[in-house]
Amino acid sequence: MTARRAPTAERPIQPGQRRTIHAIRRMAGLDDASYRGLLAGVGVSSSSDLTEPQANAVIARLRGLQASSNDRAEGAFAPKLQALWISGWNLGVIRNRSDAALHAWMDDRFGDRGITHTRFLIDQAQAQMVIEALKSWLERAARVDWPTGRASAGLLQLRAVLVAQWRRAVALDAVEGYPAGDDGLRDYAGDLLHRDRSRLASIADRDLTMADLIRVSNALGIVIRAAGAAGGDDE
Repeated sequence: MTARRAPTAERPIQPGQRRTIHAIRRMAGLDDASYRGLLAGVGVSSSSDLTEPQANAVIARLRGLQASSNDRAEGAFAPKLQALWISGWNLGVIRNRSDAALHAWMDDRFGDRGITHTRFLIDQAQAQMVIEALKSWLERAARVDWPTGRASAGLLQLRAVLVAQWRRAVALDAVEGYPAGDDGLRDYAGDLLHRDRSRLASIADRDLTMADLIRVSNALGIVIRAAGAAGGDDE
């Protein structure tokens, strides 16, 4: 009777594979949460635990992401998702503001449904599922109090983000010389936009345009990230 040969142990990840993985990850703009999700997909939590075949699988997946990393988000629902993604960046929750990072997050959350890019969102129900998942993340991580109802998008939504940004900036001691409450946001916006903190009645002032609110949000995003808030992702 012929003895059975013991199965050969798979070789661990090779140095060249490790270098390739980290190089492609940087070029693709993959954040930590998405990278951990990719590793979890092959059953490990660290690249050091990969076998040689697993490393090849990870490299193939990363190359696929890299191939689309230069593609801008496109499709009917791309602007809405891009706006939310940038809001997450300015809230200090999302580490990478690129479209590639948005697509990596979509792949991690909805890849099993074939939703890995904004171009693959083909109907309102499908898009709303992704939008609500992203809003829920920002609500949990940054306490955004999203408006509701049919008129909840646009200016109202950005105002909600601004209020959450202001409260995070205050909590981080990142703004000085302004009231700690929401009136401080009004004064900050007046200073930034008009060099006059008494110019605006409130952050909902009718004279404030979408471009004005985006400018304030971007400025607060710089303040929040400089204070070290980036890295609050819990996805």
